[in-house]
Amino acid sequence: MRRIAFLAPALILTACEATPELGFQHVAMLPTATSGVVLRSDGRASVAMDDQVCVISTTTGEVLGDVDPAEGAEKLLDARGDRVLAAANGSIFTLSRTSPEDGVLASQRLDTLSARLTDTGAVALVRLNQGCALAWTHDDTFATAQTVTDISCDSAVLAVDPRTEVAWVADGQQLLRMAPNGDFERWSDVQADRVEVASAVSTVLLARTGESWLTAVTDTGEEAWTRSLSGPLVDIHTSSDGEVAAVSVEDPYGGGLLITEVSTGATLGEHPLPDAPTVRLSDTGDQLALVTPEEVHFYAVDTSVDPWESPAVVPGVKGGGLGKTVGAAAVVGTAVAVTLVLAD
Repeated sequence: MRRIAFLAPALILTACEATPELGFQHVAMLPTATSGVVLRSDGRASVAMDDQVCVISTTTGEVLGDVDPAEGAEKLLDARGDRVLAAANGSIFTLSRTSPEDGVLASQRLDTLSARLTDTGAVALVRLNQGCALAWTHDDTFATAQTVTDISCDSAVLAVDPRTEVAWVADGQQLLRMAPNGDFERWSDVQADRVEVASAVSTVLLARTGESWLTAVTDTGEEAWTRSLSGPLVDIHTSSDGEVAAVSVEDPYGGGLLITEVSTGATLGEHPLPDAPTVRLSDTGDQLALVTPEEVHFYAVDTSVDPWESPAVVPGVKGGGLGKTVGAAAVVGTAVAVTLVLAD
């Protein structure tokens, strides 16, 4: 069994001291390029690297196991409970997060653009003829699919409430909310190309790469708050079962990290960075990974602190709302159910 040695922390968070409220504790550093990192709160991470998916102890560097579900490079998409969702060659694979020796728990040979896990299965955005569809699986068995219209599939991003299985799709121009039964709402002129769901507080975050705003809406699309960011957005990730989001932004000196309270938009803490990394949180938000092209830094995060900054509410921020801000009413309807032909 291989062992990966964590280097002494010439950390990514050495630009200056973090704000006292934030509560960062560096755990380890993984010196390798990756194609996705997912965390859990027990000191383990699943990492796509070297054309396989490895389970790694973030405290010792020991490779606890690995699995190679498909030819070529795998990409990690999501994790929930004891399951990890990976993609390769257009298909999606459900893997064990705790027991890699179990191998592939299930696979769906769909022409997959993106996918996310739910409590009982997964939701995938898949190609369908000249467009796309949303497909739901339950207990790793295909359940239903609904057509998606008026969305640019190639530029679409997907987020899913793992408890209700409601899917949110954004393409930079429109935002779609769809339930498994096909009932949907679609908002026009919503300039978000990033969408994250925090199911614990029934909140959806919207943002646009390269712009300096962040908007929260309720799970029914009502705008809750909008705040400004200290620089152009690079990445955002929300703890699905927690109440926090990690936001990575650019600034003239490199980048910055913001930990924000999802329910209010208030700042829990922030830190300047020499780079602008990709960010990943564990399900409960108490573990953080900062991912650069050549390494991954793991942190424990104490989020049990009082917010020290209220959000800067900015009415009229471009793309920062559904109806109230952009003046567009939702189109409401029911999608057409379709039968997907599984690839060989």
